[in-house]
Amino acid sequence: PKTPKPLERDLFLFKNEKFICVAFLFAERFLDSEFLEYLAHHGKEYSNPDEFEKRYLNFLESSKIIEAHNKREDVGFKLGHNHFSDMSE
Repeated sequence: PKTPKPLERDLFLFKNEKFICVAFLFAERFLDSEFLEYLAHHGKEYSNPDEFEKRYLNFLESSKIIEAHNKREDVGFKLGHNHFSDMSE
């Protein structure tokens, strides 16, 4: 998996007078497309940049767990992302 780069807090959109952070930008001006697809698929919205960053880091941690599990040959099932993937334990 890609190592996350420092996030810049410079792209935000407003929706119905409620501050909804829809994306952070990396230094190279892109965000992991898998996370963007996850947001869209599950209709996720976060109330501020700090929450967005926290949820994104939780998603990355979930991705590591999923990838490690799915590489194992001694288990009979695979893991994948779901609507809880951005939550902490």
